[in-house]
Amino acid sequence: SYLSVYLVIMLADWMQGTHMYTLYLSYNVNISALFLTGFLSGAIFAPFLGSLVDKFGRKRACIVYCILEIIINWLEHYNSF
Repeated sequence: SYLSVYLVIMLADWMQGTHMYTLYLSYNVNISALFLTGFLSGAIFAPFLGSLVDKFGRKRACIVYCILEIIINWLEHYNSF
């Protein structure tokens, strides 16, 4: 059950990649700097977040991820964010 939900979420996140690229391109954002920032922040914060997930549990971490993803996708519809 956990793995199937996780795979669906990861697939949805992966599929929005082309939409995000087009959206950022329309805002004249430096996309390479944006991706570099994302990968570097992932490399820096992953060890700390991994220990938090171990402490609070994978299910709770997945729920938090889903809520944050919904908020981020909702905010993308506003030009001021």
